[in-house]
Amino acid sequence: MVSSDLSTSLGCRIIVIVGPTAVGKSALAVWLANAISAEIISADSVQIYRYLNIGSSKITLDERQGVPHHLIDIVNPDEHFDSGRFARAADLAVSEIVSRGKIPIVVGGTGLWIRAFLHGLAESCDVPAEVKRSVDRRYREKGLHTLYEQLCLVDPILAARLPRTDTQRILRAIEVYEATGRRLSDLQGEHRFQQERYNCLRIGLRMDRAELYERINCRVIEMVDRGLKEEVAGILGRGYAPDVRALAAPGYRETVQFLLGNLDHATLVAQIQQSHRRYAKRQLTWFASEQAIRWYSPEQRSDILQDLRDFLGGELREPEARIK
Repeated sequence: MVSSDLSTSLGCRIIVIVGPTAVGKSALAVWLANAISAEIISADSVQIYRYLNIGSSKITLDERQGVPHHLIDIVNPDEHFDSGRFARAADLAVSEIVSRGKIPIVVGGTGLWIRAFLHGLAESCDVPAEVKRSVDRRYREKGLHTLYEQLCLVDPILAARLPRTDTQRILRAIEVYEATGRRLSDLQGEHRFQQERYNCLRIGLRMDRAELYERINCRVIEMVDRGLKEEVAGILGRGYAPDVRALAAPGYRETVQFLLGNLDHATLVAQIQQSHRRYAKRQLTWFASEQAIRWYSPEQRSDILQDLRDFLGGELREPEARIK
């Protein structure tokens, strides 16, 4: 059942900006938000967590340039947050933004979350809290590899598609199977996603693969220099266990291993760089299957602005000169 306020926002015009990590999505979103009357909804599965700032490249208050951002810093590191919960939260954010006469800009690289938001997910994937706790307890006690082996037995089709390190999706698949007795790959095949619930312009950013990887390598070095080790130590110091789901994210799981004495500094940096490059490759593969995306390089801002002008029908003003 959809609230009356939400019902009025379904079908409204929204902008969606996607692309791999480090390509420049956040900066473009802020630039565009200053060209239109817009607010930004983050679709990032790490930036939703409080305290995970440096390793997630979370946009700072200064970088936001006064543009309201939604769905950042909304859950603690040990809380469960999946695509269904994101879709519901994003729907509410859109409703609030539209009620203020603003245009929503959804920006992020978590492809499944964006697809769930735009198309909806099967209601049968809801999982009781006690099942989530049971699966999470086994993850903590026996490790991710044990759950991945279980997934290979109960849902080999999905297991073949998932990286062995994809904690969130592996645990989710086990949860769904134990809650419903059905394989998540079967449920996804039956659902096949609905038609888009919003009037949406999808903008994709991409660049030469070698250039992107070099940018990722440099950004990882900057993360470590800015205090990634200290950030993770601070999270652990708050009482969160090293194996909470948030700390399984790229960059964080390697830093936990460093703090446990299992990696030296050089290996830490190299492994985080590799982890982020692999994540970017998975993102590019995912978004390549989305047919409706209009692709640009980060330098094509004037072309993107023209597409927005056409899509929104004259609701644009020129970006202020101070925005770079």
